[in-house]
Amino acid sequence: ERGQPRLPKIAAGEADMKDALTIAAALVWGIAAMMLVAAGGVFALSLSVAARNTRDLLREQASIVIGSMIGRIESHLLATRDQAVFLAERIARGTFDPKRDPEQALVFMHGALGASPHTTALAFVARDGDVVRAARFGVDIETTHFAAPPQVLALVEDAGRAPSPFWSELVFVPEIGEPAVNLSAPVRRDGAYLGIVRSGARVGHFSDFLRELDAESQSVTFILYGRDLVLAHPSLADDHTEFSEARPLPTVAGRPS
Repeated sequence: ERGQPRLPKIAAGEADMKDALTIAAALVWGIAAMMLVAAGGVFALSLSVAARNTRDLLREQASIVIGSMIGRIESHLLATRDQAVFLAERIARGTFDPKRDPEQALVFMHGALGASPHTTALAFVARDGDVVRAARFGVDIETTHFAAPPQVLALVEDAGRAPSPFWSELVFVPEIGEPAVNLSAPVRRDGAYLGIVRSGARVGHFSDFLRELDAESQSVTFILYGRDLVLAHPSLADDHTEFSEARPLPTVAGRPS
């Protein structure tokens, strides 16, 4: 009617367009959020898979390194053991007799030691303390014939009760400036106990190998003797100042990382 203001008319098409824009915006943000969540899930999954693959790779590499280390050390120790057992059997059979002909025994031991580069020393210690020994010092092999000190006689008597060859405690060897692992093989002939054959390998051989192994694997490998003592470490290959008669092996706290 006349005199009353007219309200603006909103076409039905404009209202529909606004509703459509609102729905489109909601869809865009909804899809974007879903894509973000999906991308985050894929990223997290990728990180998890990558971490697992890395752990598996490191575990596999560590297994290879440890397996190689064990195999190499076993070969060293088996060579040392085999030499002692071989000599003990020859003495038991009478192939040579260190008591009757020590010079012949020294020649035999010199040859046996020359054929085993990882063995440091071979010796026969008779029950009465008579000793014939071939020992490696650097590239030279020296042979000696001497009387054993009283503490060695006690060791020989104890070894006589062992039914088979056995490894004994580490012993510091002043002549080479480092400790050695030793194997004792009892010698019996016709049931009579004659003495022991002792063979030793210096622990520095193990550090030499670890240094080579670490250069190949780009890692730092070491061997513990018990929980607190270091038997082998790459840094010990050339440094023998860590060894002494009072402390044959360095402690874990004293080794570099």
